[in-house]
Amino acid sequence: MIRLNFWVMGLISFLSSCNTWTDIHVGEYNGKQYKIQEKEYRGFSTNHFEWRMQRRGLPAIHINANTHDWGPPYSDDIFNGRRYMYLESIPYSNIPLEYYNRENRGTMLYIPCASDDDKSCDEWFDLISKEWAALKPVFAERHSAKFPEIIGLVTGKPADYEQLFYGTYMDQKLVLIVFNDGRIQFETANRSGIVGTGVYPKLIMPGKRILIETGEGAITKAGLLQFADKNGNTPDRYFSIEETMENPHSENIQHQFNKAVASLEENNKHAAILLLEDVKEYATRQRDDIRLVKATRLLAELYIERGDTAIATAILRNALSLEKYTENLRDSTGADLQAIEQLLSGLEGSGI
Repeated sequence: MIRLNFWVMGLISFLSSCNTWTDIHVGEYNGKQYKIQEKEYRGFSTNHFEWRMQRRGLPAIHINANTHDWGPPYSDDIFNGRRYMYLESIPYSNIPLEYYNRENRGTMLYIPCASDDDKSCDEWFDLISKEWAALKPVFAERHSAKFPEIIGLVTGKPADYEQLFYGTYMDQKLVLIVFNDGRIQFETANRSGIVGTGVYPKLIMPGKRILIETGEGAITKAGLLQFADKNGNTPDRYFSIEETMENPHSENIQHQFNKAVASLEENNKHAAILLLEDVKEYATRQRDDIRLVKATRLLAELYIERGDTAIATAILRNALSLEKYTENLRDSTGADLQAIEQLLSGLEGSGI
């Protein structure tokens, strides 16, 4: 019992010792020192990080899920006269975040100012923008720990710029949220769960378009116009709402595939692999077997060339297993499937 208590106390001590702020960068601006600090929270099976910026006399800036988005803003219009500035140029994407393998995409960092007249805003904006050359590599080193890829600054909180509309769908009270990074989400009225409605999960730019894929169980444009914000305005006051028979995801998958092929033609094989992995994940989620097979063939060839035969074997076997689920797959991608069979046969024949 004493030994067990000693072990437990040791574990608690170990975990608590990690929950302290440590300096990862110390700099000076206008004669005053500032710091970037990091804290690692360790659990029994997982751990995560949080960061903050400190300077004497200013409120600290915490860099966490409450102070950044999942991607670039869909339009500068959302800031509605509030102060903002860009440090980097990363374009908005119409492709939903969940279809990317790479999680770090450009986002604004929200500075905790009550208003633009708050003097701390001026100081933080000046410090970060003038010190950006020194800060950027420090931040970049932590992307693997989920540090956001900061592209700009804006005053306030993310919620200050989100648009919320309240209504009912299938006899359930919901709130429609258009986030600053263009995500579109329906949640229960108490914000405790996400509800599917057939609305494409990302605002399409240019044009601020909300796409509704028509079909069984999907909300209609008329149904969406039953939602209103706290001022009584319906979504079409701010967005173009369109019903479509086409699956918007198909166009995005093909666009990503075309970018990958272009990278191959430019002999940028690293970029091609990243893009093809995106296509493979995106196509898998959307059950677009034809594009999945085409991406797999190119990916496998690249992995084999690179010497990653185990990865190549796994994705080739997965592609061949799809044939039984899609009747016209061989008719549509016969050459690709034949090439996949030959690649896999070669790998297995070599004892892989």
